[in-house]
Amino acid sequence: MAQASPKKSAFKKNAGRLARTTGLAVVFAAAAGCSTTPPIKNFPSVNDNVIGSTNVIGTTVAMPVAKPPVEIIVDTVEIPYDQQIFFYNAPATPPADEAALLAKMTSQQRAEFYMQKFCFRQGATPEEAAAQKEVYDALQSLALLPATGKPLIDLAAREGLQFCSLGHLPNGIAAQYLPSKETIVAGPLSKPESRVMTIAHEIMHAAQDRNKLLNYETNWDIQSRVQRNLSIEAAALTMEFLVAYDAKVGGNDAYWNYMQHYMGGTTYNDDRIYKLVEDTYKTAKDGGATHEESLRKVGAAVWTLVFESDDWRNFYLNHELTIYLRDIADNKFVDATVITHAQFADKTKNAGKVGALPSFTEGVTFPSLDSMLAKREKMKWAFEAAEIARMKQMEGANGKTVATLTAAATAGNNPYLGLDMADIYRKTTDESWTKGRTFRYIYHVMDEAIKPAEPAPVPEPPAPEKPAPAVVPPVIVARRGGGFGFA
Repeated sequence: MAQASPKKSAFKKNAGRLARTTGLAVVFAAAAGCSTTPPIKNFPSVNDNVIGSTNVIGTTVAMPVAKPPVEIIVDTVEIPYDQQIFFYNAPATPPADEAALLAKMTSQQRAEFYMQKFCFRQGATPEEAAAQKEVYDALQSLALLPATGKPLIDLAAREGLQFCSLGHLPNGIAAQYLPSKETIVAGPLSKPESRVMTIAHEIMHAAQDRNKLLNYETNWDIQSRVQRNLSIEAAALTMEFLVAYDAKVGGNDAYWNYMQHYMGGTTYNDDRIYKLVEDTYKTAKDGGATHEESLRKVGAAVWTLVFESDDWRNFYLNHELTIYLRDIADNKFVDATVITHAQFADKTKNAGKVGALPSFTEGVTFPSLDSMLAKREKMKWAFEAAEIARMKQMEGANGKTVATLTAAATAGNNPYLGLDMADIYRKTTDESWTKGRTFRYIYHVMDEAIKPAEPAPVPEPPAPEKPAPAVVPPVIVARRGGGFGFA
């Protein structure tokens, strides 16, 4: 891949910076997420290099995109992602009066200017949110669901959350919660049901932000980092199922029916989840639980089952790996001396907590990283290579732990050990707004990096010179009348 100029790659570099406090919600059926809901245009098949998995759900997924993306380059250096995302959605040629005004603004002021155009706050009137009607209507629909949607809307109103409709987000992302702006940005989503599910997912991330679950420390071990990321993502995806079932119990089965046919071949199409929801709810109700209590039991059961979904699990493992590589590229581990363990173990219980309501993740058990990586060998190799790169920064290339990890990875035939992880991160982030908006796993980028260079084509020998064509004399013909002419 051709490397972008320093200025043009600055956005892509910064695009990962807020991942520490933002999450992902893949418009997933293919993945649901942290503070981001990715609309994956071409989600990779989960069948590629799966080890010992009996539950392969995912296939290539075509995301619903309302209009083709517009390629815009933000020619700027070191501007934060939460500002640049608005610049990418600004008109390429603003009106003359706006252009003069924008020229005098700082990047922060320009971002605020565009936010006023693209966004509204919960509690706005229909007229105030006219330009974002689809997102506004999704919020109104959520407010009709007393056990799930209304608590989310109440939190949004109480915290003054801002909602924005954008036409262009990084590939793999359908919506995203930006903690620094207390803002939810949503890309084009084709169906009302999809919009409701996506907005519920992102408000769930805002709730997690209030519970201080979106931050991590660079001295955490990788298990703690993964547990933070996947715990909150699983809870946000689970909230989508809870919203849909809450509506179904209340007499509106539109969301429930839509989800089962949404994103063919992905987590949303796993029949086990729908049966689990029905069975868990019925058992709880038969045991005397209230509607709200029964939904919390459903939430814990769904949250646990989500980790068996290959496409969801691998998407968010890849997301955390991206953040890990970013920290490596930024030399965050140089001269670090301590790695702390089990840093999120006691916090997972709050991943499903909205406001003052009890959390549906109370008492759940998070799977080990090793057990998750055992299902996808290339993902395992990618994490191994990243862990070795981290330890090289901490200990130096000849460190004892580096030697131990390298020996184990070599014995496991890991092909990624010779790669520069910082370079892999740059290549990965360079694709955020390019490559036809097609999502790729990091190990796809690694596979490309270890591929032998194509041999230079052998030039064809020059064709032998041909003799010049013989001169053909004109043919003289007689014309009637005795004259002569050339044919």
